[in-house]
Amino acid sequence: MKKRYAFLSKFITIIIPCKNEGKNLQIILPYLKKLYPYAEVLIVDGHSSDNTKKICYLNKCRYYLEYLSPNFMWRRGGGKGNALRQGAKLATKNIIVFFDADCSHDPNDIAKLVYPIINKDYLHVSGSRMLGGSKELFNSLGHIIRLLGSLIINILISLKYNYRITDAQNGLRAFDRNFFISLKTKSIHTTIEQELVCLTLAKNKPILEVPCHEHERLYGISKINIFKHGLKYLFLLLKMLFFTKNPRYYFNKTVKLKYQTQWWLKSNNLLK
Repeated sequence: MKKRYAFLSKFITIIIPCKNEGKNLQIILPYLKKLYPYAEVLIVDGHSSDNTKKICYLNKCRYYLEYLSPNFMWRRGGGKGNALRQGAKLATKNIIVFFDADCSHDPNDIAKLVYPIINKDYLHVSGSRMLGGSKELFNSLGHIIRLLGSLIINILISLKYNYRITDAQNGLRAFDRNFFISLKTKSIHTTIEQELVCLTLAKNKPILEVPCHEHERLYGISKINIFKHGLKYLFLLLKMLFFTKNPRYYFNKTVKLKYQTQWWLKSNNLLK
C-alpha cells in the first residue's frame, strides 16, 4: 500500500489553508510527507500569529502568506476560498487535494480521492462524512445545528441538479487542477466547498463521493460560527439554485460503481 501511495504522490499537490494551526500542523505534516513522499505540500497561511511558518519550513513544505482580499483590505487574510484559489494557481502538479489543517481528515483517504482522477473517470472527487461518519458533527449543539443545515443543503442541491449529493461542505476534496481553475469560484470563505459542488454539477460533470471519516479537531477551536457564517451559506445556496444551469442529462452511474463507494454494497459483497 505504501508503495502505491508513493507512486500516486508524484501527481498531486496537497493544499492546506490554515491560520494559527501550528500544533496541528506539527502532527499532520510529517505524516503526510512520509505517506506521500513525492507530493508537493503547499501551505497557504492566513497570517498566523503562532509558529506555523517555522513548522512548515522544518517539514520542507512550500509556504505562502495568503493574499489580501480586495474586498477586505482592512483585515489580514482573505478567507478559505481565497486561500484555495491561491494554492491552486501556485500548484505545479496536475491533481490538487484540499486538506484541512485541524487533524480531522485521515491522510490515508487522499489515495481514495486521487485514483479516480488519475484514471480520468472524474474531475472532482469529494470525501463524504455522511457516508464515512463524523465525530466532529456530533460534538456540541452548535455542530448538530450545522449538521441539520448541511442535510437541508444537500437535499436542495440534489434536487436542483438531479444528482445525489451527501456532503456538499466537506473540506477534503481532490480536483483536476485545470478544471478547478475553470470553475472561476467567487466564494471568499468556507462556502467555497458548496459553490464548487454546484458549479461542477452545473457544468454537467459528475462528482464522486467516497466515504471518509471525520475525526475531532485535535487542537484549537473551529473558525466556523453558525451565526456569523450561516447567512453566507444561505445566500450562496439561493444564488446557486436560481442562477446556475440545470444539467441537461442524467449522469451515468456505471463508472461510479467500480469504486465501491457505497459502504452497504461493499460490506455485502454485492460488488466484485
